Amino acid sequence: MKPRLPILGVVVLSLTLALALRENFLRQRDAAAGATEPAAALIRTGAPNPPPRANRKSANDPAPMATETPAADDVPGPSRFKAALAALPFTADTDDWAPTLDRLALSVPEADLGSAIGELTGSEADSPEAMLRERLLARWTRLAPAAASAWVVGIDNPAERGEGMLQVAAAWAESDPSAAAGWATSLSNENERFELLLQLAHEAVREEPLRALGLAAGLPAGPSRDGLLAQAAGSWATRDPLAAAEWARSLRGEAERERALESVAVNWAGTDGIAAAKFALENLPRGDALDRAVVAVVQRWAQSDPRSVAAWIEHIEPEAFQGTAADNLVSNWFARDVSGPVTWLGSLPPGALRDHCIASYARQLASVEPALTAQWLSLIANADLRRRAEETVAVFTRAHPPVPNTE
Repeated sequence: MKPRLPILGVVVLSLTLALALRENFLRQRDAAAGATEPAAALIRTGAPNPPPRANRKSANDPAPMATETPAADDVPGPSRFKAALAALPFTADTDDWAPTLDRLALSVPEADLGSAIGELTGSEADSPEAMLRERLLARWTRLAPAAASAWVVGIDNPAERGEGMLQVAAAWAESDPSAAAGWATSLSNENERFELLLQLAHEAVREEPLRALGLAAGLPAGPSRDGLLAQAAGSWATRDPLAAAEWARSLRGEAERERALESVAVNWAGTDGIAAAKFALENLPRGDALDRAVVAVVQRWAQSDPRSVAAWIEHIEPEAFQGTAADNLVSNWFARDVSGPVTWLGSLPPGALRDHCIASYARQLASVEPALTAQWLSLIANADLRRRAEETVAVFTRAHPPVPNTE
């Protein structure tokens, strides 16, 4: 016999009402316990457990962390420096970062320096990461140069390896230049070996020019080596010009010899202008090198004794160099003392040198005393030279009109 429909409706309604009452009871119980959502719902949705309340603390909870910038070894792994570097102020002056970067570099134990440097591999140039890496590598080199040099050679990226090797070489040379040079010489990669030797030589040029020359012996011929030899020879000439001059004359290559001779003459002029000028004229062939040397000698010599330069110019041979030397003397003398050259100009006998020097002085005078320039130009005997000097002064005066006196 089939159940009657009215009876079934009553049964369903009773069950629905019972389930609703039970669900309401469960919600009231959870609310009374402080729950914000029934546990069954959390399980169904897979939602994570809510974070612990800030005012609750377990006996096993760690102590609160300090808010100061962490030291380099506070956080292991790749993020060791992340928080500290992120806390650096945004500034255009990177010197503001130096105290923090120095402290971080010093806080890493020696045994961890290699891994700490590795964490900063690939850093953008001039970034805090790159600056910290350089400090760490320099410190490691000072503490354990053999380990640092062996590590840096193993860097895969060629650009980073080259930069790191240069940093190691420079830091190592501060304490033991011979050992640093020995390491550079032992490198199998020719380009890297030459690059390090060149840097070490340049580092030694100022204080130890002879060491620089010794390192240069291991470099291939070329402009870089020629420039290095010239710098070392010039530095040597400030200490022992005669020995430096003799060495420069002995060089076999024409280009390297000319550059070294020019450098010796220029640096010699700081202590003995007459000897330097004579050396340049006697040893340099006619050409650009001799022109540059004469100009540089006059410039340096005129700073200490312009009257001696003037006397030398009057007797300079060949005459072709008189104009160049005189222009530079008048310019440097005028810069120190506007009326300084006047007495010498008045003492010169009539001729090409006197006309040339007066024309040079008039051009200089036009910048400060344009009213007197015409009087000096009228003293030039050579009509063609006077006309060219007047044109030059006129062009300058139009481009730089005198400021009217409002007093």
